[in-house]
Amino acid sequence: EEDDEDEDDLAEGNKKVLEDAKEGEEEEEELVTPTKKRGRRGRGSVSSPHKDKELLSAAKGLTIPFRAVKRIMKVDKDIATVQNEAAMVASYAVELFIQNLAKDSYEHAKHRGRNTIRYEDVAEERASQSKYSFLETLLP
Repeated sequence: EEDDEDEDDLAEGNKKVLEDAKEGEEEEEELVTPTKKRGRRGRGSVSSPHKDKELLSAAKGLTIPFRAVKRIMKVDKDIATVQNEAAMVASYAVELFIQNLAKDSYEHAKHRGRNTIRYEDVAEERASQSKYSFLETLLP
């Protein structure tokens, strides 16, 4: 049952991000005079002052700086450019993942009478949930 609730929370969070993005697109269409920005490679991309403000306000709601996530995404040499919006969505996904892992690990700690999450709590959670199986190399 808890997994279903977690998935519902994730789905609701994803819906909100998509709705916010759609609202931004609708508002962007109403603008008449967008400004032109130049990228690193000389290609121009159309952006609006309103959209820039919207991005900044959305980024303020994130705990993990989206620019750090953007840098991590660009570590792959095949990835030349990452849009800010893509980095923000990835940042939000990272935050949701960490929140869920922490909440699940906290349940293990609470079961043992502690309020502190220890390495063994995270490792036990990884071992007990197949959704965390990709962490096996980090948490054997």
